[in-house]
Parts: sequence; C-alpha cells; structure tokens
Amino acid sequence: MTREQVKRTIPRKWGPILALVAILVVVGTALAVHNDGYFELDGNATSIADDGAPFGFNDGEDWDKICPAGEPAGAAAPCTGGSAAIAKFFKTDDNRIFTGGSTKDDLDVTGWLHTTGSVPDKDELLHGFAARYGDHVYFGADRFANSGDAQMGVWFFQSAVGPITSGANAGKFSGSHRDGDILVLSDFTRGGTQPTIRVFRWNGPGGSITTPATINGTLDLLAGTATDIRDCQGATLSSTDPFCATVNTGVIASPWAFVPKSGPAGSFQKGEFYEGGIDLAFLNLQDECFSSVILETRSSTSVDAVLKDFVAGAFESCGANISIAGTATNEVNAPHTFTVTVSKTIGGTQTGVLGVVPTVTLTSTNGATITNANTSDCDDGTDASGVCLVTFTSTTAGVVTGHASANVVISGTTFPVQTDGQAGNSGDAIKTFVDARIGLSPLTDT
Repeated sequence: MTREQVKRTIPRKWGPILALVAILVVVGTALAVHNDGYFELDGNATSIADDGAPFGFNDGEDWDKICPAGEPAGAAAPCTGGSAAIAKFFKTDDNRIFTGGSTKDDLDVTGWLHTTGSVPDKDELLHGFAARYGDHVYFGADRFANSGDAQMGVWFFQSAVGPITSGANAGKFSGSHRDGDILVLSDFTRGGTQPTIRVFRWNGPGGSITTPATINGTLDLLAGTATDIRDCQGATLSSTDPFCATVNTGVIASPWAFVPKSGPAGSFQKGEFYEGGIDLAFLNLQDECFSSVILETRSSTSVDAVLKDFVAGAFESCGANISIAGTATNEVNAPHTFTVTVSKTIGGTQTGVLGVVPTVTLTSTNGATITNANTSDCDDGTDASGVCLVTFTSTTAGVVTGHASANVVISGTTFPVQTDGQAGNSGDAIKTFVDARIGLSPLTDT
C-alpha cells in the first residue's frame, strides 16, 4: 500500500469544528514561562505543593529537583532529584574566573581566557543551574554576597564550550560560537532586587542571520530592553510573557550546601538567589540544540562589559538516528519495498527530518539477482516524517540486504548515521526471495 493509499480524509462538516478546536488549543497553551506549569519562578529554590489554581506561578518543579539528590546531607529540605526535565545542569563553582581583554560577550569564545582567582564578593558565583522542558529553558545561580547591583549573563551554546584546564591550551576555552547561540542578560539594580532582561542571538561576522538590531556586529537583540522590568513575581507581568527573571526578596532556605558571606549557612540572604526563563518558541529557536551552558557575572550592563566569574558545563544531548525496515520473505519477481526513516532528537524530542537524501545500498547474496531497483523516492529526499522508500525485486531466489546511511545537520553540527544497529539505529533490512512449488500426489477427489 502506498503512502497516498493510507491517507485518511475528513468529512467537510467536521472542518469548522476542528478549526475551532485548533484555535482553542493554541490559545489554551499560550502561557508565560512563569505560569506554564513546568517550573516555579517564584524567587526560591524549593518546590511548593500545588495550590490547586490552574497554571499558577508556583506550579511545576523547582531547583531542588535539579540539584543532586540528598545534598546536603542532614539538611531539613535537601535536594530530591527526580526531575522530568529533558536537559538539566547543576554545578558548584570551581574558583575559575574570566581574564584577558578579549573575554567579552560580543567577541568569539576562541579568544576568551580564564584563570583561577577571585572577583568582588557580589560577583562571586557559588552555583549555576539550568533546565529545559520542551521549548522552555530555565536558568539560575546564587552569589556569595548581596552587597550591591548585579549583572548576570547566561550563554546557551550549540557547540561544546567550556574551560580547558590542562595541556597546551590550558587557560583557553574549547568550542566556538555558532549563529543561533543565545545570550540572556539580566541586570539587577536597586541593590540587586529589580530585574531587567534582554535576549540576544549570536550573529558572527558574515553570518546568515541579520536584523536591524545587531550590536557590535555579533549580537542580535531579539527581545527586551535595558529598562524593561520583567520580574517573574511582578503583578504586572503578562500572563503570556515569554521571558522574565527574578531574585529572592527575603531570606530563604537553600536545598544545597550554601555558605554566604554573611548570615547563616544554608540560607540565601535577600538578592543572593537568581532565576529566570525564556520561551524558545517565541523567539523561533525551539529547534536549537544547546550542548553547553555558561552562567557569568559582568562588570556592567553593556554588551561588551568585562566578564568576571563563571560556572560552565554540558547541557543538552542531541543526535540523529536512521532505520531501514521491510524484512520479509517474498516470491521471486514480486516487488518489495524498504522503508528508510531518518530522525533527529532535540531537547529530548524525536522527530522526522525533512529533505535528507540517504544513501541506500542493496547487496545480493545466495543467488539473488536484483532488478527493477527504484531509489527515486529517497533520491528526492525524506518527507516531513523523515521517510523515503526504495523498491526492487529479484528474478532468482536469494537474499537482498539493504543498508542506509545519511548525514543529519542539527544546529550546525553534522551527525553521520548508518543502519549498524548501534546507538538507536536499526540494523540492515534483509529480504529473502524464494522460488518454490508445492505438489500434491496422487490427485483425488478429496
């Protein structure tokens, strides 16, 4: 049966009803990052029991599910783990700081430098964390002291960016920028309690992404301003707001080991805990795969401010797979079809890849003679489901093996895949052709 034959039709009378349902679904799911039910952007790090209100700002998970379970030992409310996030990151600062005049957000990380040392107490990060749920990403950090305004930055990189700590390149950073990397700048004024937030996209010199708001030739301003107050706990925040940030407004407990400059251990003093979130779909970035994340403190609100402290690590794991199916036994000269499916995984969600042209190799053994092979469907590329078809037959009995391979590009990274039975790929498909007759003797009425 062809793909056209398996299509289903919908009676015309259902058209208006289905259209209305589609509208209701879209409207019903257009929620802000602070009330989407995924995560609690409520100015603390501990999950709060559901208050029963639909999509409240304290519904969903919190950072106590992202940090390692059981930390710290003996605490009244330690980390629990068990997050449903499709990607998560939690790391304790290792006393590495930025250094060098080329270590700025508007310059490529290939020129960034780091060393061990210290920064002003209010810029000293002790932990950094991030999580992704579907097309929403959340991020946060805590700092050693709350003595003054704070400038925070979060980079989501498509390549594996991080500090190199040994070898000939020690003191430099691995990886490099790719067009589409995301920078979120959050500035906390009035003693570090009033947040503004801006979202930028990296657009390297000569890159393909252009907008009127490109800054210093490398950063496209996607949303927000330096004076736009977007407090996730603010009463005036829109119910569909796609990005916000906030800090703790009073002393709160820390689910992980935290020792501030002043005040009791295990407690964040006012303005020492920061968190925020953005809706990637709003920025048309829902298909990006972010392999690494860096949380940073900065000297000022300027995009070319000197960078100070940082916490860095791996974030998402993305990849691709391929399968070939159609293993069966048929009579010689009967046409057979191998179905090739190419998929990609981004943010924990697997989808078909459109337009990939896989290489399909048919190999005959045990006497099979391949005829009428037709790869035109796959030569034209996979459909929206990532599927293409290869048809063939054999005039003699034997076995035909189908092997498929392809290159899948995700966020600038090429993932070569083949039907080798490894890492989620299928094995080769095997088709057996037979030529046999069954005789009954003697022939009788019964």
